[in-house]
Amino acid sequence: MGALIIALFTLGVLLIILNYVNALPGGVSNWWLVGAIGLVFAGLMAATKYH
Repeated sequence: MGALIIALFTLGVLLIILNYVNALPGGVSNWWLVGAIGLVFAGLMAATKYH
C-alpha cells in the first residue's frame, strides 16, 4: 500500500513538472494539471486510509 501512495504522489508531481516544461503532447494544458491534482488527491486518500 505504501508503494501505491508514493507512486501516485510521484506521478502527480511528475505530471506537473512535465506540463510546466511543455514536454507533454498537446502542449501546456490545464487538463494535465487536473489529472495531476487527481493523482495527488488519490495518493492522499490512499495515505489517510493506510494504518
